[in-house]
Amino acid sequence: MTEVNWLGGLYPSPPKGLRARLEADLMQSGQEFRPDRLRDAARVSLEAALAKSRDRSAAFSVLLADAWLTYACEAALEGEDPDDALERIVSL
Repeated sequence: MTEVNWLGGLYPSPPKGLRARLEADLMQSGQEFRPDRLRDAARVSLEAALAKSRDRSAAFSVLLADAWLTYACEAALEGEDPDDALERIVSL
């Protein structure tokens, strides 16, 4: 399953604007779904927020990071070893 397919199966679905951005980020990868990649996307979003910390647009990057981490934790709970996956995610 790809990351975009996983995101498409979420219920409830993310809000439209956020979902569009999440899908755009995931479509760039086209990779097999892994919770660790969602954690990595959170890191990228946090770095983007820090780079424009005095700009109001940084808030959206913080929201993206929150969404990525939330979905990474949700995905970890679906896996075979949730404890190990959650440990990797919180090592952000």
